[in-house]
Amino acid sequence: MGTIGALASSSFKGVYHDVIAPLKKDYDNTIEEALKVDHQIYTEERLKPFSSGSSPALPGITNLITSPLVVIKNIYNLLNGKVIGNHPVKIEAGIKVGTSALSFTNALLTTLKYAIAFKVIVGVSIAITPIILLTGLVISCFEIAIHSYKFKKGSDFLKLITKDLFKDLTPLKKAANEKYLNRPKVQRFTNNVLKQIKSSKKQMEKDYGEEFVKSFTSKLNLISNYCRDSGSRTDMEVRTLVSEALDDYNKVFCVKSLKNIHKKYMEVSDKRKDILRGKATRNFYNMHHEKALKKSLHRIQNDFTKKKIKLGERTEPWVAAEFANKYNSILAKIESTDQKTHASGIKEGTQMIVKMTQKCRTNQALHVFGIIAFASILASYALSVFVPMFTFLPVIFMATATGYSLVYYLIKKGQAESRTDKFDYYNCIPKWIQWIGSKFKASKTETETKVIKAVDLTGDIRRERKLA
Repeated sequence: MGTIGALASSSFKGVYHDVIAPLKKDYDNTIEEALKVDHQIYTEERLKPFSSGSSPALPGITNLITSPLVVIKNIYNLLNGKVIGNHPVKIEAGIKVGTSALSFTNALLTTLKYAIAFKVIVGVSIAITPIILLTGLVISCFEIAIHSYKFKKGSDFLKLITKDLFKDLTPLKKAANEKYLNRPKVQRFTNNVLKQIKSSKKQMEKDYGEEFVKSFTSKLNLISNYCRDSGSRTDMEVRTLVSEALDDYNKVFCVKSLKNIHKKYMEVSDKRKDILRGKATRNFYNMHHEKALKKSLHRIQNDFTKKKIKLGERTEPWVAAEFANKYNSILAKIESTDQKTHASGIKEGTQMIVKMTQKCRTNQALHVFGIIAFASILASYALSVFVPMFTFLPVIFMATATGYSLVYYLIKKGQAESRTDKFDYYNCIPKWIQWIGSKFKASKTETETKVIKAVDLTGDIRRERKLA
C-alpha cells in the first residue's frame, strides 16, 4: 500500500512539474504584467459610472421632476455593476438615492401644503409641516457631509501639484522674448522670481531636490548680473540663458507633478497588489485556467479603473481619461533628446496640469457653494423647529432653492465641464433638449433635401418638354 501511495505521489509530482507548473508560471507572468502596466483605454463615460445630478438636491418643488430621474439612474448603475467592490462613488450613489427620495417626498409635501393653504385641496388633515422639516434636516446634513468630504479630497489633490512659479515666470518669459531686450525689466522680473524661491525654498527643495534649486537659482542670479552689467553679455546670450532656466523649471515641474498624480491615482499600491495576487492564485487552483485568468485580469483592471474614477471626482471624468491615456506619451516627449519633441512634451504636460488644477478649483468652489447653501437651509429648518416665530424661514429658503440650484447647474455644466477655458453655453442645455433639437435639425435637413430634389426634377421635366 505504501508503494502504491509513493507511486501516486510521484505521478502527481510529475504531472505538476510537467503540466501545471509551466501553466502557473505563464499565469503568474500575465498577472504581474497586468499589475505593472495598465493598457486600458479610458473614456469619459467609463470614468463616470454614477450620476449624482448636475445640481444639489436643495429642498424645492423642482425635485418633483429631477429627483426621480437621479434615483432611477443611480439604482440602475449600482445594479449594473460597472465598479466591483467598495468605492466612495458607490457609497455616494447610495446616499444620493436616499436623499433624492427624501427630496421628492419633501417637494411633494410642500406642494400639498401650498395646495391646502390656497384651498386647492380641502379636507386633508395630516401633519405635513413636521415631515417637511424632518426631511429637509436629513437632506441638508447628508449633503453638507458629501460636499465637505469632496472638498477635502480636492484639497489633497491640489497638494500633489508642486510649487507653481508660472505667475512669476510668465512676465520674465515675455520680457526676454520682446523684440528689443529691456535689461532693467528682465532684471526686475528675475529678482521677483528669486524672492519667490527664497520665500518657499524649503518646499521647493522638498519637491525638486536641493541640487535643482541650487542650479536654478544660480542661473537666475547670472541673468540678473548680466542685465545689470550690460557690457558683459550680448542680448542673445541673455535670452538663451533665460530660455534654459525656464526650460529646466518647466521640465522638473511637469515631471514631478505628473508623477505625483500618476502614483496617487493611476497605480495600485503594493499592499493591494499582494491582495490581488492572492486572489489570482486562489482562482487558478479553484477554476478552469481561462476562466481564472479572465476573472483575475478583470479584477485588476477594475482596480485601475476605480483609481481613475477618484481622479475624475477631483477634476472631471473627461480630464482624468485624457490624463490616463496621454500620460506615458507626454512623459516620453519630455524626456526626449529631440528639442522639438521635448518642447512639445513640456507644453502638453503644462497644459494638462493647468487644466486639472483649474477644473479641481472650480469643483472646490462648487463644494463651498453647496456647503453654504445647505448650511443656510439647515439653519432655517432648525430655527423653525425651535423658534415658532421663524416658521416662515423654510418657505423663504425653499423659494430661493431653485435659484441656488440654477447657479450651481450653470457653473457645473458651463465652466467645470467645459472643454476650454471659456464658458460652454451649449453644454448648459439639457441633453434631452439637445436630442430633440438634433432630431428636428435632421428632419429639417431631410425635408430641405427632398424639396431641392423635387425642384431639380421639375426643372428636368420642363427642359425635356421644351426639347420635345
